[in-house]
Amino acid sequence: QLPGPDEWTNWTAADGLGDGLGNATVRAVRRDPSGTVWLGTGHGLVRLQDHKPLQILTTRNGLAGDQVESLVIAPDGAVWAACSPGGVSRIDQRSARIRTYGKAAGLQDDRTIALHLDLENRLWASTTEGLFRSNSLEPNLRFERQLPPGTGPQTMFFRFLTDREGRVWVTSAQGLFRFDSGNWVRFTTADGLKADSVSHIAETNDGAIWVGYGEPLGVSRLVFGPVGVEVSHFTNRDGLPSDSVLFLGLDAGRRLWIGTDNGIAVRAPTGWTVYNHEDGLVWDECAAGAFFAEPDGT
Repeated sequence: QLPGPDEWTNWTAADGLGDGLGNATVRAVRRDPSGTVWLGTGHGLVRLQDHKPLQILTTRNGLAGDQVESLVIAPDGAVWAACSPGGVSRIDQRSARIRTYGKAAGLQDDRTIALHLDLENRLWASTTEGLFRSNSLEPNLRFERQLPPGTGPQTMFFRFLTDREGRVWVTSAQGLFRFDSGNWVRFTTADGLKADSVSHIAETNDGAIWVGYGEPLGVSRLVFGPVGVEVSHFTNRDGLPSDSVLFLGLDAGRRLWIGTDNGIAVRAPTGWTVYNHEDGLVWDECAAGAFFAEPDGT
């Protein structure tokens, strides 16, 4: 956690975070409206509340799986967890009930990678074999398979973004996809990407789309104009600590953060500011997708 300029706070097993978790990697971080922090780990879903003991939810409590890859906080305060394997679980904080959605609900692959809630309050789920979208957020919701152009039932999908125009972007092993009012557009190496396998995505204030790859290729910036897309690339040679990108995110100041296997790079007007364990980062190697920005700048 970076609560202020160059001020890092870390939590490890020595602070109680590891109690019952071993050396679990934190894969997702979210805060709900009540202020509770939720952590998705390789050993369950962790609930952190001020002045209360740490709580861990696992399959013993009804969670779909112990490896939690992604989290979404719904408008009603419910926590949705992507488990791999296991499917998707909904945790109702008021009743403490956990409900799981898998093949019976239309989610044909339970190796869930990420979840995303769009502006229509429909839940997207990416899996190792397919992309799915729910028909609602109601308890009896069903997932429907999505087949963007150039993909098949075995295509692996990764992470999501809703851009400032309300369009949903999805990364996959077969390219970058944009979903707008029922229509799909696909971007690949033919459009300037370094590879078709795109894993991470973010949008900066200028409307540019930034992506990272499944391979250690750095990041690419896509700018859309009246005559098409212009793509520029950034790697270790341009100031990144590594070409292996593990997350992309924006802080409250709308600065781009890039997590790698060798530290973090933050976009600055004149280049990149790099942080590693010598600056206070708990360790140099980040976990895929494990980034969360608070409104206060943390």
